[in-house]
Amino acid sequence: YSARSFRDLELNFPQSEYLDRARLWRARCLERLGTAGEARAVLRALVLEGSPTGDEAGLQLGDMALAEGDTRGAIDEYRSTLQLFPDTGRKARIWVRIGEAQMALGIPAALDEALAAFDRALESARVDSVEYRSRLNRGRVQYLKGQPDAALSSYQELLRNGRFLAGRKVAMALDSLIRSKFPRDVLYVAAFSYFVLPLKPRQLLETHWIDPGGTD
Repeated sequence: YSARSFRDLELNFPQSEYLDRARLWRARCLERLGTAGEARAVLRALVLEGSPTGDEAGLQLGDMALAEGDTRGAIDEYRSTLQLFPDTGRKARIWVRIGEAQMALGIPAALDEALAAFDRALESARVDSVEYRSRLNRGRVQYLKGQPDAALSSYQELLRNGRFLAGRKVAMALDSLIRSKFPRDVLYVAAFSYFVLPLKPRQLLETHWIDPGGTD
């Protein structure tokens, strides 16, 4: 039904500002319905037309290839999207996908390219979750390359860049919410690294990360 509705919008309102958005969502519906060929045709058209949703369409084409086990095809789709839409706001996310696909190839030669892709993602990352994913994957690649010290350094960098403080703030906020709104419930907090340490709510403010090997 959704696919038909989006198609009706395309046919009846060809001048609509939401036309390309409707085409993108119709392609997504078609993929869910198992008609991958039709979905690809719509997505490919959006990419080749340079549509405002073309970068999303290219990203989805890569994801579809990856889901089907065509890892090299996915990498080609992602790279093509970056070439056709160099100013896309999804650049960092696409570079992360490229890096993860290179890792999935499972060959040593691809690890250097994966590392380069994650570095490119970090250069353009505007969203914390994408930056976090890039740095985390960098550590994984370094470990796979037989560089455990470099991997450990990458993971520690995640903590130095405020991830620990952000996590502590979330725990403190949750504790405040539960105590004020749900007084019969209890929040249990545990700090962990090489060991696990239960923490009482009042200890959260004083908890900090120690480099190296301290509380995470």
